[in-house]
Amino acid sequence: RSIPDLSQKTRSIPDLSLTYLCSQIAPQIAKDKAITDVACAQPQSGCVLPPAAPQLPADAVAASENTGGQEQTSVLDLCCGGGGFGVAFQQEGFSIAGGVDNNSEALTTFSSNFQAARADNYDLAKPKERKLLVELYVGKIDIVTAGPPCPGFSGAHRTPENRKTRDLLVHCVQIGMDVGARVIIIENAKQAKDSPEAKKAMGALEALGFTVHAGVVDAAQYGVPQHRERFLLIATKGQWRFAWPQAVAQH
Repeated sequence: RSIPDLSQKTRSIPDLSLTYLCSQIAPQIAKDKAITDVACAQPQSGCVLPPAAPQLPADAVAASENTGGQEQTSVLDLCCGGGGFGVAFQQEGFSIAGGVDNNSEALTTFSSNFQAARADNYDLAKPKERKLLVELYVGKIDIVTAGPPCPGFSGAHRTPENRKTRDLLVHCVQIGMDVGARVIIIENAKQAKDSPEAKKAMGALEALGFTVHAGVVDAAQYGVPQHRERFLLIATKGQWRFAWPQAVAQH
């Protein structure tokens, strides 16, 4: 079984708890149909999935499978790190078009894991670089995922320097809207949920016609052997639909 390239520094290794959590979220995103199998409206009420050991797909380091000429749904991963989001979405049949980060070591790992995808070094805190990125991907992306830095929101390592990264949450959402994505997914520390940045992002999404799903989930309730509470913002538009996974068992 192929696994992500672990030769880089620890910070570049895909976050496997994020990968498995997102592997439960990705199947719940659908086009051209409504999802009706919903056991709870908000994840805080205890949505859970059957326990299972997180496993990486055999094709995690290979190009997307040939789909017989059918166009795959394209995903752009912002603040991509080593590819935790991408592994989960590729496992569910989505095509990883590109990853963006300003850490060269992380991008080296991302490139090893997704050989058919672009890997671009952009500093999303800089307006000029955001503009260049949008010009590169506008009209080509269906889904934008992002896990912007969380220390600015979390209680750990909250320094004046880290607080400056909080705006990246808003920037990632704006990039998603600007490239024309119909699904935008943000993951961050649980404290981000009620932050001014999250409220600003959700307001902008709703103003542009997105349906916004937001809440705090505990990764342990989604099959991960670790209590890790994370904020998820999932916005859909047009024919795209999303519903929180069905609650059936406690891990």
